[in-house]
Amino acid sequence: MPSKRSAAPLATKAKKAKTAAPVKLPSPSLDSDEEFGSEAFDDEDDDEEDEDDEDEFAGVAAHGKGKERAVENDSEEGSEEDEDDSEVNEFEQSDDDDDMIGDDGEDLMQGLDDYSEEDDDDDEEDSDDDGSDEGASAAPAAPALKPLKKANVRNSRAAPALTPAELRALAFAELTASPISTLLSTEVASIVGPLTPPAPATSPLQPLLKSLHAHLTSLSPLKPTSLKTLKKRGEVVPHVEGLDGKWGDMELAWEKPKPEEVRIVGKWAWGGGVKVKGEYFVDMAVSMPSTLLQPKDYMAPRFLIKSTHYLVSLSSRLPGELGPVTLSYAPLPGSQGWALEVRSSPSPSATEKVGLSKTKGAVLRIRVVWPTDAFAHAKLSPTSNISRPTSTTSDTQVDPASLPPTPLRSSSLHFSSLSLLTSHLKFHHTLVSTHSSYASAIRLLQAWATRRSFGASLGFTDEWWAWCVARTLNWGTSSGGGDTAAAGGAAWASWRKSVEWLAGVNWTEGVWFRVEGDKAYPKDDFRKAFAGKPIFVDPTGTVNLAAGIDLATLEMLKQDAQTTIALLLSTIDDERKLDGCFFREIRTSERFDNFVRITIPTTLLASPRPASVSADHSSPFDALVSSLSSTITRALGNRAKAFQLTTPPPLSVAVKGATAEPSTILLTLGLLLDPTQSMRIVDQGPSAEQESACAEFRAFWGSKSELRRFKDGAILESVVWETEQQDGLGPQRNKIVGHILKHILESRHGIPADNVDVFAGAMDHVIVEPEGVRRAIFLEDSVAKAKGFSNVIGAFDVLSKELKDLEGLPLGVSAVQPSSPGLRYSTIFTPSPRRLKQFERFPASTKFIDVHDIILTLEGSGRWPEDLEGVQKIKAAFLSRIAEGLSKLHTIVSAQVVFELDARPIDDNVSLEILTATGYAFRARIYYERSLLLHQEREEQLGLITEGPSATTTPLDVFEERFVHAPRHHAAIATLQHHFISYSPTVRLVKRWFSAQMLLSHFPAELIEIITASVFIDPSSPYEAPNSGPTGFARVMEKLSSWKWRDAPLCVPLYTFSTATTSGRRPAFPTAAGEEAVAAFEGQRRADPGLNEFAWIVATEEDTEGRVWGRKTEKVTAGRVKALAKATLKALDEGVRNGGLQVEQLFATPLDGYSFLIHLDPAVVPRHFQALNPVAKALTSSSSILSGTTPGQFDNDETVRLGWDPVAEFIATIERLYPSVLVLFHAEGSQVIGGIWNPSAESSRPWKIGHGFPCEPVGAGEGKAKVQLNKAVVLKEIERIGKGLVVKTEGQKQ
Repeated sequence: MPSKRSAAPLATKAKKAKTAAPVKLPSPSLDSDEEFGSEAFDDEDDDEEDEDDEDEFAGVAAHGKGKERAVENDSEEGSEEDEDDSEVNEFEQSDDDDDMIGDDGEDLMQGLDDYSEEDDDDDEEDSDDDGSDEGASAAPAAPALKPLKKANVRNSRAAPALTPAELRALAFAELTASPISTLLSTEVASIVGPLTPPAPATSPLQPLLKSLHAHLTSLSPLKPTSLKTLKKRGEVVPHVEGLDGKWGDMELAWEKPKPEEVRIVGKWAWGGGVKVKGEYFVDMAVSMPSTLLQPKDYMAPRFLIKSTHYLVSLSSRLPGELGPVTLSYAPLPGSQGWALEVRSSPSPSATEKVGLSKTKGAVLRIRVVWPTDAFAHAKLSPTSNISRPTSTTSDTQVDPASLPPTPLRSSSLHFSSLSLLTSHLKFHHTLVSTHSSYASAIRLLQAWATRRSFGASLGFTDEWWAWCVARTLNWGTSSGGGDTAAAGGAAWASWRKSVEWLAGVNWTEGVWFRVEGDKAYPKDDFRKAFAGKPIFVDPTGTVNLAAGIDLATLEMLKQDAQTTIALLLSTIDDERKLDGCFFREIRTSERFDNFVRITIPTTLLASPRPASVSADHSSPFDALVSSLSSTITRALGNRAKAFQLTTPPPLSVAVKGATAEPSTILLTLGLLLDPTQSMRIVDQGPSAEQESACAEFRAFWGSKSELRRFKDGAILESVVWETEQQDGLGPQRNKIVGHILKHILESRHGIPADNVDVFAGAMDHVIVEPEGVRRAIFLEDSVAKAKGFSNVIGAFDVLSKELKDLEGLPLGVSAVQPSSPGLRYSTIFTPSPRRLKQFERFPASTKFIDVHDIILTLEGSGRWPEDLEGVQKIKAAFLSRIAEGLSKLHTIVSAQVVFELDARPIDDNVSLEILTATGYAFRARIYYERSLLLHQEREEQLGLITEGPSATTTPLDVFEERFVHAPRHHAAIATLQHHFISYSPTVRLVKRWFSAQMLLSHFPAELIEIITASVFIDPSSPYEAPNSGPTGFARVMEKLSSWKWRDAPLCVPLYTFSTATTSGRRPAFPTAAGEEAVAAFEGQRRADPGLNEFAWIVATEEDTEGRVWGRKTEKVTAGRVKALAKATLKALDEGVRNGGLQVEQLFATPLDGYSFLIHLDPAVVPRHFQALNPVAKALTSSSSILSGTTPGQFDNDETVRLGWDPVAEFIATIERLYPSVLVLFHAEGSQVIGGIWNPSAESSRPWKIGHGFPCEPVGAGEGKAKVQLNKAVVLKEIERIGKGLVVKTEGQKQ
């Protein structure tokens, strides 16, 4: 596509830069009458600054002419540098072009690297720097695509087809350049508005800052004193490196700063300030007088001690003009020490606002810096060492070259430099002036990142997000309205481009800006000092902006950016994209596939660390965290796609008051797992022949390392992770990552395994039966033996082959199709083969045998009858012949033809129940394809037939649900399960939750499966698909709690998702189908405003009306699901983040909300062994198998009833007797049934015959007699009907 950039402005600027005389940009300073902030740069009176230098306040300032000369000077310096060096890209990334990573991790620009938009601009600079005299009018617009380089001319006759990654790259380029809607622009403004503080030029802070400047520069000097002396006087001294040693005794004087060395710096000064929780920072840099510093004060911790002393002395000498304020010391990143934060104290509303309280939300942050040229520039290079070992004495001669470099300390010292802060101020102010969307894009990016927990606790500074946005802008190529980012939607487009850059950046190779000035360190110095760590060098070429940020953190940021790109590339509307990026709450339980809480005793911080690690960190805690991150990265390898190791937020120290030191420190580790690699049992190391590598491998893994021979003959150092558990849950591979972390953190860092709390596997026990029951009633425990669903799938395959091989049938079986949750990995419990020997001796509470539905298709024939009743008779005959054939096989225990007594004559009312010798039961039905046409013709001729058990379903509905929709749904879910292996544990947990909340019987299993599938193929999700069951469960709870089912349908692209995922895009509901679904939803709501049915409308491509599975959903149960899901999600997220999660509480339902309870005898409930908390006594009896009696031979008596559930039959009977009186709720296997009365049935009404329920008179007034529901009689009737099953009924007060 054609690029919207033009080469003309850049060509013109480059030409001017070669002819213009060098002009030095004046230092940002401000006269006492001028304003603070970036707007001061626009003042055109350039001579006043030179005339009145005494009253300068060196804040955010420069002047119009200086600004213009600065732009020309920047271009000239860049051109001169380009002539001397081949680094022509304005924003270099390891001297190579930028890569843009797609939503699936592939390179979006693979094959297009040579003609990206930024490279077009780079090529223009090349031509200018090479001496081209082409003017602006002659420069053609840069093409979007240049011809691919021909590696082989013979084979380059036809251009190769674009790959999916290249197509996604082009789509994103078009997305970035396209204008946004007015609605979206308004929404973006609503995000940016609350984050934007008052502009510096118009801020009420201006007089206050000038007054503070005048006060600080007029203070009197103080006599020398030490930090320890200050502490003895009662002053609060924040802890810094060296305070407890000799440096704390150093006597230090205090002098006032120079007027020109007190400056307003930071984001607010140049217009990029961001409000965080209603506050924004105004940074003031106070430079220590050079007379207080010595040339060697760059050595740690000398400047840290002196700056802290200067700050503490300053804190008690602030002017009264600030008004009532609260003072606290806030830690700065790395080894930069502390800053003094000044906040206005709360005051009564009637009190007049004075000082800082006039500006709501403003926090003044004062930091001490060192003046320009105070330290030798060469001493602060990344490869230098500025921290000598503590063991050396003054007489010890140490060769600095022999010491490890301390790039983090050097970077921190640079960040404490007034000259660097001033240079950064100039750089950002120029971008604000030339790119109108710059500041707003920064606020958007920071809001996006903050929602994903990227903040100060992870090492990100205030200006980090500004540098990320700056890196994506072609700074200096245009002025004003030529900004590509601004042309397509201002901040939104610029933000999109920034996120796209973050998704593709390679931090370890290095990212560089175009260098300004002559003090830049060689790039090789950065690569050497930060080998294997992120490199992001600022425009001065002196400091690594990513210093102190862990590489794993940036990889997590990259992963989130890739996920956001996938969201932006989806075909959903902009509002949903905006919601996924900025408004949806990012919860820990939903975001990470596994979550770990690491408790570190503070005593562990005193442990010695390698000199290469501790020398570069001023804090033992920082050194430990850095070491932990490196260890976790290596230990997990490719098991984790990314992880986020989060430390507690930095704690401020009140200037007045005591701060308690915690005894432990809590770290949290969020993991995004690879679904297959994370469950790997063996980690292979080097070959036995590589002795040094093997020794290093053994040193890392410790006792876990062992030498093993593999099937291919290789002998390798390896680590094998045992997965066998003592609780009968089998080899839980989802716990392998937790085992790795516990072992490696204890062996290498001394963190006890009990201090490492891993969330993975915490819910596994709720979807399995009790271990003792499983051992007794199953031939083979599929859970303990890790067979999973393979046993039942294998049994189905065997039966399918036997059915097809049957002889003597009039029409052979041509196909056997599964149509059961157990055959698509979706049942709550793993189907295990039942033990059939002496089955009658098992307790009644364990006799339930689940039946798996299958559909038989016979060979074609034209001799089928033309009436539906006749078809059912032929089916019965065929099934009888099939039963006879199966009974002759030794693999079949029984095969019985079963008729449904309540079915209509024209319904499919006959099936074949098969019990195999392997202990599995199947229910076979015959599908005759012409029956569909016969049903349709019958309905056309006679109209809808509504008699029978359901007044809202027709015979056609029943047939289509059983033979059309159910098999198609089964195939779609099976396909989804193969794409996302965590779907099965997720849907099983969700069904268990529905069951435990007594709601599963009110929602079809297929409907729950579709809703669960929606979180795996949600195009608007801020996450990738979940890779663990608990994470998927949390997202389903969020879906159920946030879905406004009264106002909108849930559209799930269940049948087309595989096409989208194959192409690398997110699946999205087809546009036409979506319009049909919305129209059908609106029509249904108009026709049934009371929501008597179809409370949930879940649409798919094959069912846009949502009528197949949503018919039975009612508003009462739907509302209860939403309330319970919201409470469950809250408890789950708090438990994961704070620890102490009680999983059983998530699945426990409150009983006090029911009008009455029906208590059952658990000993006669066949599914009681599947209850969440079964009664142990009910699972055993003196004569049962579970009591230890040796089983005999199975005699095939009639006690084996397949799928027999008397509780379900009892509930159906009660609801059939009282259809409009009550609603019952029951958890499968539970001994309690909850019930609520229909409010309409409870109200009094005139007496008449035929109310349909027991009545009692009410009131004695005049007029016609009235009656009301006699609840006591209804409950007595329930006890009578349930005799032998029901123990008692209990009414509850509401």
